[in-house]
Amino acid sequence: MKKLPMMYHNKITRNIENNEKIYSSMDNDKKDDSVEFFDIDRKIKNIFNHPDYIYKVNVSITTNSGVLNKVIIGKNNDNLITIDNEYIPISSIIDISKNN
Repeated sequence: MKKLPMMYHNKITRNIENNEKIYSSMDNDKKDDSVEFFDIDRKIKNIFNHPDYIYKVNVSITTNSGVLNKVIIGKNNDNLITIDNEYIPISSIIDISKNN
């Protein structure tokens, strides 16, 4: 096959830096209260945004005082609201998981 001429071919003599650099301020090695709160808040948001959530969801909540099995129906700024009209402070939650 015949080699065709390179049309409009320029030599690149400079360093091209068009890659985007992203930095994260969250360090997984450090245990900080704000990082744990962020994880709990994300877990709660994932529970409420799950496709099978309609009105209520059975969850297992680990708090400072122990493990609670509750049915939650909503959330306000600082608390989770259960079907029994109890308020569970989000700041006291250590872990939360959905029960099947």
